[in-house]
Amino acid sequence: MSDANDTPSAAGARDVSTVVVSRAAHPARVREFERALARAVDTALRFPGQLGITVLKPPAGARPEYKIVIKFDSQANRDRWYASEESRQVFAHIAQHESRPPRFEMRTGLESWFETDLAGASPPPRHKIALATWLAAFPVITFWSVLSWPLLGDAPLAVRAFVLSGLMTFSLAYVVMPRITRWLAGWLFAERGGS
Repeated sequence: MSDANDTPSAAGARDVSTVVVSRAAHPARVREFERALARAVDTALRFPGQLGITVLKPPAGARPEYKIVIKFDSQANRDRWYASEESRQVFAHIAQHESRPPRFEMRTGLESWFETDLAGASPPPRHKIALATWLAAFPVITFWSVLSWPLLGDAPLAVRAFVLSGLMTFSLAYVVMPRITRWLAGWLFAERGGS
């Protein structure tokens, strides 16, 4: 049976759900831990709704602390994975080689745009997320406003706002924010001491 620590808390239905898991291998069982983790990844990748898994290994000589970033296409599929017999089995096998229970962190909304592949890195401070989003949103809103004005200029305000917000949201989510986070990565993920 799965330990309660192997299930992240549910927070209502959302699209794309990202789970960041921190797992600590027992220092004397790192090889066994990595084999069990590889088996868990292989099993999870075959599960419906799985969008990908990134395992961040610790640097040589550091504590054997692993970060695992798991993406699902929906919270419902994420919850099905964590409730499945397959997950219970692989988590029980991993637990035999851990020095402490895993820690789960849910990422949704704007924070999921600002994920990093840097081991141990956390999302940037909220003021940096807000500023980067504003810098991205301004040109997107301006672009779509100018482009849609000839078609929607006489439409009621609610219709214009609905269309513009939809165009802006999809442009930000699929085109602009992935690029902005890459371009601003040095500033976004800089050490907290030097904003």
